[in-house]
Amino acid sequence: MIIWWPFAIVIYTERVPKDSAGVANGFVVRILPEYRDDKGLLVHELEHVRQWWMHGLTIHDLLYLFVRRYRLWAEVQAYRKQVAVYPTEHFEHYRNAAARLLVRKYNFGICLKKAKRLLS
Repeated sequence: MIIWWPFAIVIYTERVPKDSAGVANGFVVRILPEYRDDKGLLVHELEHVRQWWMHGLTIHDLLYLFVRRYRLWAEVQAYRKQVAVYPTEHFEHYRNAAARLLVRKYNFGICLKKAKRLLS
């Protein structure tokens, strides 16, 4: 299924990187079909699309790939948007889950305490 957003195309497909539920490449977002109703994941990936549009298309891609500090900033912004979508009473749960991903998945070299602080 393909959904057209004002500045992005969202495709629900099995073709996403291993260990990911979704990915944004430029203005194209790909999300696993089982996450179709996960609004948090959608806004996370749409935030990456916004970053791509706002920071200069190819420049964003290069910075994301080669500048760890920029990539950390981009992921923190996306996870903040994602966590904000979920019910307020579950904020700590989702913030902690996002912090664990920042520590384990992305290899930023930060501790869990710092990741939680960045997401606050």
